[in-house]
Amino acid sequence: MNENHRTLIFLIPFMLLAIWGIFPSLRQLFRALLSRRWPIAQATMDSATFGQLQSGKFNAPYVAAIAYSFSIDGHPYLGMFVLQGRSDAEIEIKTAARALMGGTVAVRYAPTNPKISLLCNFSDPRFGRLRVTQAPWTLKIAPNPTLGDALR
Repeated sequence: MNENHRTLIFLIPFMLLAIWGIFPSLRQLFRALLSRRWPIAQATMDSATFGQLQSGKFNAPYVAAIAYSFSIDGHPYLGMFVLQGRSDAEIEIKTAARALMGGTVAVRYAPTNPKISLLCNFSDPRFGRLRVTQAPWTLKIAPNPTLGDALR
């Protein structure tokens, strides 16, 4: 085997692993770019589930998964976004989530499939300094009984 074959054998698995690792982020970025042309609906923030990210770290960040609902032509749809704080942000997460419950937020939805929706404004002042992500499938959240199971 020559040197080029060895390099290729190493590079192909490495590239596949890199693509697999960044795919959810690329998919989210692609959706965000496409969503700029999508219609806007007002959604009601209905509930919050609290937990900590499962990251293998001792000081895992606290999160609140906020569920929202909206209607298009009389058909109900659901969506979710995640507020993420630092490892010592338990009170900040709970306070922000409680303040958001029952409020509205603007979302963009895919006209061909309204089940796909994204927040219009990830830097809404109501989120404060908390990080907002709309890709909860990339996060592994472990429920934390000290935070309470959910707000409804």
